[in-house]
Amino acid sequence: MFSSSSAVARSAICTAIASINEVHVIFWGEHNNIDITPFQKLVRKTLSFLSGELKSESNLQRFYVEFQDWRETLEEDDSLAWRITELCFASLSSAVDCLFDPECDDLSLIENTLFGLYEEMDELGADSEPLKEYWSALKDEWQEQLNGKTQRPLPQLFFRTLNESDASLFGLER
Repeated sequence: MFSSSSAVARSAICTAIASINEVHVIFWGEHNNIDITPFQKLVRKTLSFLSGELKSESNLQRFYVEFQDWRETLEEDDSLAWRITELCFASLSSAVDCLFDPECDDLSLIENTLFGLYEEMDELGADSEPLKEYWSALKDEWQEQLNGKTQRPLPQLFFRTLNESDASLFGLER
């Protein structure tokens, strides 16, 4: 589990989870003929806010509201692709919530959901062990980079590590 007590660090990790798995949301959107622009915009704006490039909280909140309104229009389905997409949505929502509510801490819930998806993949015949190891390595690296960070902007090393990650947490190339 996570050891960060900083709201901005929790937000960064949640945003990273949504960002690194964006390829799954793209796949799900294309498969269902759904425009995922509200998700993509909020990911970019949240990363910009965490890096200090975007300074306006009201601008970030506007994109958050657009994302939440869009998310409410979506219909759930019974597929692994939907559950991975929903993990991304929940992570992104939590990322913004952490920024405006320092008590928000959904990281354990998000990580438990991630491991539940790995178990589901195992039941479908995949071997999730390498994915769990990949997740553990990324999580440790992100936590080290964010250790003690309580304010924006976050270190550029965090963003470089995220951008250099070449696969999602579920093994798809980015």
